[in-house]
Amino acid sequence: MRKLLILLQVITTVNQLPAQTKNLSFRSQLLCIDNNEVCVIGDINRDGLDDIVAGRNWYAAPDFVPRPVRSLGLQGGEYAKNNGEHLWDMNGDGWLDIVTSGYEQPEVLWFENPGEDFLNKGMEWQRHVVVETGIVRSEIGLFEDLNRDGMPEYILTSWHDPNPTLFWELHFSGDS
Repeated sequence: MRKLLILLQVITTVNQLPAQTKNLSFRSQLLCIDNNEVCVIGDINRDGLDDIVAGRNWYAAPDFVPRPVRSLGLQGGEYAKNNGEHLWDMNGDGWLDIVTSGYEQPEVLWFENPGEDFLNKGMEWQRHVVVETGIVRSEIGLFEDLNRDGMPEYILTSWHDPNPTLFWELHFSGDS
């Protein structure tokens, strides 16, 4: 089912492309076998190629060899303890960082991209807390610009009825 959903998204995206780009080709490559459910694509190492972030690792194009970001435990022995991966330059240094949350994790986190000198050295990225949510049993974290001000809001949803859907606006030093 998961493979089908990903394929449907690719088909939908390709069908929305301009006519001159519809002659795309795809290849399949196994990145890893683990319990992670989410990924995000962006230029992590600023080489002009789209890389992949998924769970514990990031995968640099074009070889997509796993490189560590963080440690992740398992929820219920079945799923990795993360439920959203998003890329945003959180500290304004020009490098994409990872913003994420986890199923039983009562905070939204960001992992700081260490930059060119350290990306390929196999070190985990520095962990920061964006906000203490007070919510566990969240379903997924989303990162969308709800109010169209050019800055994404972090949205946290839950399958657990007593938990509300919450969102937080990002404000950085120097923002008005």
